[in-house]
Amino acid sequence: TIRVILTNNSMATLALNYNAETVMVGDNGTSGLGIIFTPNINVPIGQARQDSPTVPEGNIRLLGPRQKCVHTILIPAGNLLIDPTFAQGTAQVRAYYRNNSAGAVSAAQTTGAALYPDQGLWIGAVESAPVSIPVGVQ
Repeated sequence: TIRVILTNNSMATLALNYNAETVMVGDNGTSGLGIIFTPNINVPIGQARQDSPTVPEGNIRLLGPRQKCVHTILIPAGNLLIDPTFAQGTAQVRAYYRNNSAGAVSAAQTTGAALYPDQGLWIGAVESAPVSIPVGVQ
């Protein structure tokens, strides 16, 4: 079980591009939430993702000042323990969130001059510090 916690430490509300179904293991440079294992191991979870100019309205989430977003990832241990580094307890995981675009306003949403130049999404990338993965029996 891995819990990824995004915390908004600013005084402003942040508009984020988040879809729980497209959280990745690994990093292909696209917008969204993901985790990276060291050593690298590809465990498929969720759906594939790719960037598009306009972000679907259902993927836009507002994270208010001092609020947190918690996403839990459940990975069967058998999918990780195939790598000897995991079995020895020396593996690490880090989480990231990235958004590459403010989101384009689609022509279908406007009937004249657009009220806003884009969808107002936060642009940038953040990454957690690596966390060691303990191996034990529960």
